Amino acid sequence: MNASPGLCRRDFGAMMDTGRLRRCSVSFCDKITMTENQDLNDRESLNLRFFNACDIEDAELAQELAPHADPWWQPANSLTALWFAAFGGRAEILRVMLAQPQFREAVCDKNSDELLRISAANGTIESVSTLLPFFQNERIDAVATGEKGTRSSGETALIVAAAANPSLVPLLLESGADPLKTDSHGQDALMTMVGPWRHRAFPAEELDLLAKRSDLARRNAQGRNALMIAAESGSTEMLRRLKPLFDASLRDNEGLDAFGIAVEKKQWACVDFLGRDVSLERLSGAFVAAGRDREKMPRAAAAIEAESLRESAFEASGDGSGALSSQSPPNRRAPRSL
Repeated sequence: MNASPGLCRRDFGAMMDTGRLRRCSVSFCDKITMTENQDLNDRESLNLRFFNACDIEDAELAQELAPHADPWWQPANSLTALWFAAFGGRAEILRVMLAQPQFREAVCDKNSDELLRISAANGTIESVSTLLPFFQNERIDAVATGEKGTRSSGETALIVAAAANPSLVPLLLESGADPLKTDSHGQDALMTMVGPWRHRAFPAEELDLLAKRSDLARRNAQGRNALMIAAESGSTEMLRRLKPLFDASLRDNEGLDAFGIAVEKKQWACVDFLGRDVSLERLSGAFVAAGRDREKMPRAAAAIEAESLRESAFEASGDGSGALSSQSPPNRRAPRSL
């Protein structure tokens, strides 16, 4: 006969607290046996049950098991329950864990410095707010550490949030995160936010907030500022908000300005937007490179056509002998036709 098929949650926790959780064996006499190996296995079982409770977000079960769970235990090829909850943005589970002293101690351990950064990548305002009391002062800007033998990326929680989770940016700034910190490539949070486009919605308020608190003169390792990076990423929305703040004529280490970078990366919408401030000759060259496609560069097409018409009108304004009027000729660097 098999003794009780499973201990109730309360009994499981209470017996674990004494370190003498007994496993029932199937025998004729229903004899209860206890060995050190079984005790170890039962601890593994408890930690696994706790991890699974966190996985399915069963807060009630997690709360009953948490007082006896090991914060550093982890199943094969996975994270600890604490890191798993932080990465998944599971605020209620995090609160259950942090109500226990061993989990608070684990969060404060230097080996958990990256916990906030992990949460900033995929968490919620609620889950990050749960962790923030443990990441005050300089610890809020703890950087990402590289794998063994590799260089650290140098990303802070704010930089990670700017790249992947912009809604967290105001919370992190309010909590003391430093917007002037840079990663190993010399990029700060603003540069990261305007980089390769990965946001589901345009983070207008977050971008404006970062721009106000950032060093707009900063250049990354390529000598590019935030405006140049936005041109490279192809976001005209970013360019519209950043352009009034920057000198668009500045050039990077390769001698390219924002317009030139957009042309090089074939970001034609950005080329079209920035083209109003460059010479007609450069604009015409970019238009040719775009295959004279009006849909890709409608403003450029209209500007070039208007210049061509002005030039034609000027030439037609001369007398019968072909002499031109005293009117100054238009910019002759523009092509005569599209």
